[in-house]
Amino acid sequence: MSECIDALLKNSDCEFFELYVFCDGPRTDDEYEIVARVRSIAKNTRGFKRVHVYEADANRGLANSIIYGLDFVLKAHSGVIVLEDDIVVSPKFLKFINDSLNVYENIPEVGSVHGNFNSFHLKLPPTFFLKYFDCWGWGTWRDSWSLMIPDSLTLMKLIRDSKRINEFNVFGTYRFYDLLQKECSGVVDSWAIRWQASLFVNHRLSLYSKHSLVHNTGTDGSGAHEDHFRILDRRLSREIPQLSKIPVKPNRAATLVFAFGLIQLRLSSLVAAGIKRIKVRNLLQICRSDSKSSESN
Repeated sequence: MSECIDALLKNSDCEFFELYVFCDGPRTDDEYEIVARVRSIAKNTRGFKRVHVYEADANRGLANSIIYGLDFVLKAHSGVIVLEDDIVVSPKFLKFINDSLNVYENIPEVGSVHGNFNSFHLKLPPTFFLKYFDCWGWGTWRDSWSLMIPDSLTLMKLIRDSKRINEFNVFGTYRFYDLLQKECSGVVDSWAIRWQASLFVNHRLSLYSKHSLVHNTGTDGSGAHEDHFRILDRRLSREIPQLSKIPVKPNRAATLVFAFGLIQLRLSSLVAAGIKRIKVRNLLQICRSDSKSSESN
């Protein structure tokens, strides 16, 4: 939380932004102290035009908290920039996202703007559009957010009936449709896959910069996610993204780069899962050996 706010404060124009902090309630009694520390950090934050802190009485969960927060803010504002508390941004992040929101505000084909992209140092234009959404440091408008369909079953039907499952899966490189099914069945609780699907079925594109303006610090295993091979661990770009109005259509080269990144991420997940199974098997073997030794003694 503090890293996220400290990074935002390094943006030279942060004093012109209102900061809304939505603090979820603890899931267990053991989390009361952690939640209290987070709320204290939020309440003592200075440097923005205004700081609003909202404390949930009970635990809503990530998906409900994000959806509630967006609904709340977009009742008062025409646009919003969204960050979770484990996101660290570059000093150019706010300007790029805010300028992008201003440039494309009245173009209905654009649904969101983003600060996170792994270009693999390949030659890409300064900005480009994709059919796919990324939830690490992004912005949208009230009109676009109104397209959010919270029901996963409805989204699955719309994608299936339009015969676009393969396209939704980035042409087979990642199982986004399976993730939507898991959300529908309650295996996962994801606002992001529902929002991505909502943009997709409404044919809304997302703007990206080739320079990465976002770093997620929550993939080190200390939380719910772990990036075993540090694929997502990349330095923030010091470059200033060049923003100009471009034709609103998917960039083929950037789509291929995006797909390559998904393949890499999927393969690393499979390898990590295999390593975990081997470790568990070895642990069970050790336990069996210890058990046999105890019986023989």
